Amino acid sequence: MYLDLNTQIKRALQGDAEQEFNLGLRYYLGDEVIQDFNSALALFTQSADHGFNKAQFHLALMYFEGHGIEQNYQLAYFWFSKAADSGNIWGHYYMALMQRNKMLTGVTQKRIPDLWVTRSIEAFKRFDLC
Repeated sequence: MYLDLNTQIKRALQGDAEQEFNLGLRYYLGDEVIQDFNSALALFTQSADHGFNKAQFHLALMYFEGHGIEQNYQLAYFWFSKAADSGNIWGHYYMALMQRNKMLTGVTQKRIPDLWVTRSIEAFKRFDLC
């Protein structure tokens, strides 16, 4: 749900995980606020800790791509895994991508079941994402 900025801030401060994420996205994109990756990171982290899978995925992307923070594949993988466990197909995709490209050498990895990869690909096709 897209709310006005003041309502979003109020709800985020009350611990509403969806609004923490939405406000974080505003800071990430610079939408009606000055772009601020540190604020986006903090809000995504709060929302992700509350179990909001979109925040888990976007937090993982920040670490994966190094947007506004130092690139960290271990933390990216951790959050992609959390997002995937919550049903986020993109989380599955990025976990598989990281494993395929051996981006986590020397680190214990959670094995991606072939079924997850297959389901992700089927979902991508269903939504015409590939």
